[in-house]
Amino acid sequence: MKTYLHLVCLAVITISSFSLSSCNNSDDVGEIFLDKTWKLTKILADQNPPQEVYDYWDSEEARKKSLELLFEKGTFVISFSGFVKNNKIDDGGYSGRATTSEISGKWTVDGDSRVFSTTQTEINDGDPLGRAFIKALSLADKYGGDSQNLQIFFTEGGKRRYLLFRVDNAE
Repeated sequence: MKTYLHLVCLAVITISSFSLSSCNNSDDVGEIFLDKTWKLTKILADQNPPQEVYDYWDSEEARKKSLELLFEKGTFVISFSGFVKNNKIDDGGYSGRATTSEISGKWTVDGDSRVFSTTQTEINDGDPLGRAFIKALSLADKYGGDSQNLQIFFTEGGKRRYLLFRVDNAE
C-alpha cells in the first residue's frame, strides 16, 4: 500500500509539473487591444535601457509645447476595434487623435508572432510630436505589452523605436 501511495504521489507530481511547465507564448489580442482607449506616454528608443527620443523638435520651446499637449485630455489617443479569430485581428478598424489631426484606418495584429500593422498614411499635424505619432503608426510592424501597457514598435531612419501607451482612464 505504501508503494502504491508513493507511485500515485509521483504520478501527480509529474503530471502537475508538465501542466505548470507548459506555456503559451501567445497573447490575448482581444484583451490587449479592444474595448479601451490607449494614451501615448512617450516615444522611446528600443535599446537597453530604453531612452526617450528627443529628435522630433527643433527647439526646447517646441518640445515643451508638445509635452503640454501630450498631457491634454483627448490628444495622442487611439482605440482599436475588430473581431478576434484564431488569435488574430484582420481588417480591424482604429480611430484616434494626435493634436490637431484625427486619425483612422485599418489594422491587423497576430497574437502569436506579435506582428502589427496599420494603413495609416502620413498626414500633417500641428505639432512635431503629433506628426511623429502619426508617422510611427504608419511604420508600425510589431507590438508588445499587456492589457495595461502597450508598445508599438517601428523603425524610422534606421533606428528602432516604440510608442509607449497606457490605458487612458480619462475617457
